[in-house]
This record gives sequence, C-alpha cells and structure tokens, in this order.
Amino acid sequence: MEQLFHQPNSKDLDWNESYYFVFADIENNIKGMSRIGIKPNKKEGMSFFFLFLPDGSVAASHITERLETLVNPLNIGRMFHFRVEDGSWKYSFDGSMITVKNPEDLPNH
Repeated sequence: MEQLFHQPNSKDLDWNESYYFVFADIENNIKGMSRIGIKPNKKEGMSFFFLFLPDGSVAASHITERLETLVNPLNIGRMFHFRVEDGSWKYSFDGSMITVKNPEDLPNH
C-alpha cells in the first residue's frame, strides 16, 4: 500500500499532496467524493465535498484554511476522514453546502 504521507519537496512552495475519497450509498442512491489538498510549505489546506443526490442535483462545499500546525491533514475545515480498524473509511461533514440542479451551475473557486 502507498504510504499515506510523503516528505514535501522543500524547494517547491506549491508542492501539494492530495487525497481523493469516492463513495456510494446504493441503498439511498447517493454518491459522493471529497478531495483533501495539502500544501505543507505554505501551511495551507483545502477540501471539497460533493454529494450527487437521487434527483440529479449536486450539493457542494469548498473550504481553504491556513494550517499553522498540521495535526491531522485528513481533516480540513469541517470535512473529516477516519480510517477504521477494518481498513474501511468513514466521513463526517459539519457545515453548509450549496445545491444546484445542474452540476455545471456550481460556482468556480
């Protein structure tokens, strides 16, 4: 398995490490994805979170924050990723999202 965190390239201020999480709740016909992006040389983290809803609409959140101390880089803003003992992942999100009928209507960040 790929190691989770890598040593940043100290020469590149924009060196970025990303983690993508994709999931589906088949029973409720909801799909989703999130991305965590970390720029340790800038002490910056970002996350986006999309939910693809049963009616075809999309709910989205995007957060960028300053990371003075990188305690757990898989938690950015109010988006949390937990690896459990059996190797599976759990997600937690506490915040507001915008919802659009057409995914092309999502604002650019």
